[in-house]
Amino acid sequence: MDGVATGFIVLMIALGGISAFVADILGYKIGKKRLSLWHIRPKYIARASVTITGMLIPLITVLLLAASSAEFRTWVTRGRKAVQELKQKEDEVQAKNTLLRETNQSLKSSQDLLTNSKKKQDELAEKFTAAKYDPEAWARLAADAGMKYVVITAKHHDGFALYDSAHSDWNAVRGAAAKRDLLAPLVAAVRKRGMKFGAYYSQSQDWINRGGGKGRDQPWDELQKQGDFDTYLKTIALPQVRETSFPVCLKVARDPPVFERRHQAAHGRAG
Repeated sequence: MDGVATGFIVLMIALGGISAFVADILGYKIGKKRLSLWHIRPKYIARASVTITGMLIPLITVLLLAASSAEFRTWVTRGRKAVQELKQKEDEVQAKNTLLRETNQSLKSSQDLLTNSKKKQDELAEKFTAAKYDPEAWARLAADAGMKYVVITAKHHDGFALYDSAHSDWNAVRGAAAKRDLLAPLVAAVRKRGMKFGAYYSQSQDWINRGGGKGRDQPWDELQKQGDFDTYLKTIALPQVRETSFPVCLKVARDPPVFERRHQAAHGRAG
């Protein structure tokens, strides 16, 4: 018999004792004589007690059997589990709502940053000194880790090149506080340790240079509405790739290695 059944028996005994105690202390005054309830028509009280007891015993027995049965325990367990699962789902929904609010706030902040993006980017470039940039340490770490090659982003969607370019002033040498080519010393340090060097160049999206692609997005800056993509490719993107001294992988669908092989053939080396 489990704890539920034991508790039920204790409760019934306690209730029975309390009932007997209350019945015993209640009295009826007949004239000046106080008579106990048990002294009034004892035979009727005895009959009523037997009748009530006969009704309670089967009821209590059925309840005890139900409480101690496996089915009853299973029903209680399922109820508790359902409550726990409901609470867990509520917590998950609350967490998703919180994440959604944070994401919306992040998107709003990003949208604010992209508004008048060229102006914002210029402000950031004025603070970009690359003072702690140590290409020798980078190359040494890569070699110690057993790396065979190093690939870095030479220019990403913001259109900012990490090396000098005669085809756009938006680079680390002419358009930032760094005032120096950031890739040349890294290329030298990597090759000095016997590793190959390559770079990724985003030509399909360029948010700053005129005519640069914006992917599937509509222009969010007035400067992006100027120029066309074909002119951008011919006068900025491809000329900037030719200015490099290392293999470059462009962001081109289906077959990026084609452009890399062409660049290698143009430079006559593979790394």
